[in-house]
Amino acid sequence: PVPSGTAVPAATTGLVLGTTHGGLALRAGHLGKYEDLPKTYAALMSYKGLLALEDAGAPWEQYLTDPETTAPEKLVTHVFLPVK
Repeated sequence: PVPSGTAVPAATTGLVLGTTHGGLALRAGHLGKYEDLPKTYAALMSYKGLLALEDAGAPWEQYLTDPETTAPEKLVTHVFLPVK
């Protein structure tokens, strides 16, 4: 982890440092095109409802494959949903 407020070197302009949720989060794995991510979000929200959990912050995505070198149908993304 990089502490909040850390200076960003000039060579990395466009990079923004921040913090993410520090509590519980649901995670869903998505295999395929980024355009299909709304289906994964919908499934994750449905699961959250089944568990009677509440939102605890903004969701985020973790990209595990490079779209420059990976076929769209083989892209792997993790979607995280902070909950309480």
